[in-house]
Amino acid sequence: MWLLLLAARAEELPRRFEVDAGVAGITVIGRSTADQPVHTGFTLDFSHVYDCRGVFEKSVPDWMKDHCNAFDEARHQPRWLAMLVPEAIYVSPPGLWPGSANTGTYGATWTPLDYGIRSGSRDSVMLTLTAGLGLTTLWLGSDRWGDTFLVRPHLEGEAEVEVPVSDALHFRFDFAQLVFPPQRVGGGPFTFGPLRESVMTASRYSVRVVVRPRMRPFVYEPRY
Repeated sequence: MWLLLLAARAEELPRRFEVDAGVAGITVIGRSTADQPVHTGFTLDFSHVYDCRGVFEKSVPDWMKDHCNAFDEARHQPRWLAMLVPEAIYVSPPGLWPGSANTGTYGATWTPLDYGIRSGSRDSVMLTLTAGLGLTTLWLGSDRWGDTFLVRPHLEGEAEVEVPVSDALHFRFDFAQLVFPPQRVGGGPFTFGPLRESVMTASRYSVRVVVRPRMRPFVYEPRY
């Protein structure tokens, strides 16, 4: 994306400020799943989106025009922000489901390192497949199985569908599978145990609303 900014010197790049917010859920596969299969939470994210189509006819090199043909927008978020803001935050007290008053979950997941491929354009339904490396922290309080404090790095595979309603409003639906080193149910963050007594995978999902208000164009001045 920064190559785009460097190539478009003395040109204006249309841009939008993206706010991505919604509801999230996580299912920790293990003994506590039967007590309360879905633990709820929320997502909130921010980024800048630069419009490649806005500079396509301007004086940029041919290789950059090819890049803009392949990607009609370039999303930028500082790496420190990706590391600071969780992928999802979970606040799920016991008793969310009828007859499942035993287990509550509080925590978050971060995925600061990822790589994805996308099909479609922002004027149509888009599918993005992503693989990433992150961190999962969860406290599972259970009257039946004891308290589990999970802190584990995880590998993640994610599928996301984005449905544009207009340039300023999109909807996103995603499902991700997380795999992490086994964590013994009822143990602390550094405990291991037999696989039958541990959790080592979780499913994360969310439904989000994406709002993109316009901003002043980004102007890159030439340097001499």
